[in-house]
Amino acid sequence: KPLNLALSEWLLQPVDRLVALCVKHCETCEVQPVGTGEDASPNVSPSVCRPVTNVELEEGKRKQSSSATTEARIRNGLQCAYLLMAAGIIITSYYFQLFAASTDAGTPANLVCRGTLLRYSTAFGGSQCGRWGEECEPTGWMAIRCPALCGLGLNDPIDTRVIGSSPYRADSRMCIAAWHAGYIGWSGGCVDVRISGARSSFEASASHGVDSVAFSSWFPYSLEFRQSAGARHCGYGQMPSLLILNVVSLVGFLWLRPSKRCFFWAMLSFFWWYCALIAPMTNRSVGNCFQYFGRFAYFVFGAEVLLWRLGNAKGTFPDTRAGSVLDAIFIELLPLLVTLHWHFLGYAAGGYSLNGALFQSWEGPLAFILGLMSLAPFVCGVLRDWYRAGLLRWVLMQVLLFATAVVGLTLIFSTSGWGLHLHHYFIGLMGYLGSRGRSRWSAVARALCLGALINGLSHWGETYEIPIWTQGAGWYPPTGQINAGGWGHEEQVIFTAAERVNNSDQILLRWALVRDLSASNCSLSTYQAQDSSIFVVEMNHIEIYRGLALWSRLCRPQTAESSCVRDASARALVQQVVSATQVLGLNRTGELLRWPYGEEDDCSKAAALVRQPEEMLDGFI
Repeated sequence: KPLNLALSEWLLQPVDRLVALCVKHCETCEVQPVGTGEDASPNVSPSVCRPVTNVELEEGKRKQSSSATTEARIRNGLQCAYLLMAAGIIITSYYFQLFAASTDAGTPANLVCRGTLLRYSTAFGGSQCGRWGEECEPTGWMAIRCPALCGLGLNDPIDTRVIGSSPYRADSRMCIAAWHAGYIGWSGGCVDVRISGARSSFEASASHGVDSVAFSSWFPYSLEFRQSAGARHCGYGQMPSLLILNVVSLVGFLWLRPSKRCFFWAMLSFFWWYCALIAPMTNRSVGNCFQYFGRFAYFVFGAEVLLWRLGNAKGTFPDTRAGSVLDAIFIELLPLLVTLHWHFLGYAAGGYSLNGALFQSWEGPLAFILGLMSLAPFVCGVLRDWYRAGLLRWVLMQVLLFATAVVGLTLIFSTSGWGLHLHHYFIGLMGYLGSRGRSRWSAVARALCLGALINGLSHWGETYEIPIWTQGAGWYPPTGQINAGGWGHEEQVIFTAAERVNNSDQILLRWALVRDLSASNCSLSTYQAQDSSIFVVEMNHIEIYRGLALWSRLCRPQTAESSCVRDASARALVQQVVSATQVLGLNRTGELLRWPYGEEDDCSKAAALVRQPEEMLDGFI
């Protein structure tokens, strides 16, 4: 039963009267003069009381049918005009949100929260400054544009690293560093940045909710920020007002009594593009927009088949043409808005994925349990509808069989490095298909599932991510740490020498794979390795060597009391690190190493280097 249909009809009366007035003016009026003699007048058409003939009855029916056709044609025209006007206003607003940013220094460069301006990456150690920092050379001031909420939900200090406190290390996350410096807030915005010269150390501090870390050694370049002058249309704080614009446009559309199918697709289209372009509160390029057209095409096809037909939206969606305005607003629109912003939940509850790693700590399961408890009333309402239909046992058996099959296949796939990853839009689709009852609990559950589905497919979803298994995860995904604390497998790379060259500032570094050290009988000086591994050496996260050799000479920075080096063995142009050494701490003055280092064979030197004291890495990130 619709919500307060009398109130809905009263709300629709103004537009209904306007349409009726238009119909009246569109109908043709036939006037026939009646009368004879001197009193007859062509301008007077008096009423004549007489029996109504069958011909006149048929004529009346024809006129009623014609009036209904005229009314339908007028309503369709008004609906098309309204949608075109609303789309034009929304598209114009989206343009100013996404593409109209400018400063006195010119158009700002768009960054993501964890992005940098640096073009080069070694794919090892997180360095993005290139060989000897050649990609971080000093530049003049330039404007950048940062997304919203960059300083919220920071759980990993390494992934979201901000190193230093005005100035910052050059490979810091630029937008998060700008938040730390106080130049941008929750809505993002524009800020000027430049790369400056070397610093001998970087201090840690806590500012504006972001904790920066210290680095007590040399780095060749640093970052400085200043406020952008003349910044216009830079922030993403208009997201709430654009959401209201979409909601008001859809509510206004209801006053024209569109068909349920027309309103269903208008709602899906408006909110899909809002969630794809505006709700993330970040940059979207023109190229991104064209990509989203492809995603939207897949979404339209899937929604028609899975939601409208198989999900029975054509039977359960409120009849907006009959005047179910309140149902469309309070049961379909408003609940959908909650899960339409699913991506904001990570800032409050943390970023937990529904995979094997979820059970490696208690916080993840607790977050999901609390979420399920909040949804329990809707789940009970849906199950009650199935019970009333006499199909509850059948549904529970189907769910149990499906869950058993997923768990069994996951255990099998995990042996080949595939792991379960249930996307929230997959769960939303399953929930929508399962909430087929006609009660209001089921209707609200469908709206919540629809919001999660739209959010996932528009914000994150790619067509190739639809399967619920992900390669490379396994049942318990790896932590990403490389075992560099000892001599592991034959592919393990280790340092075999770290020596001063003739009491100068030059250092000779040697390294090898464990298998080469064994094959050379602990004497690498004359050994020719038969291997195509590429070795990458970093000092203080700056790449200083890349090649096939097993040794390199380097000059220590004069401004650092100590420095840290690390070596990695990699394949395919260092896009895949096979193994990495432990980080090796070196002194600039006095003894190069702070622990015994003999002059024995290469095996003894390697063993001595492994026994590095932990305090040598104090302050290293």
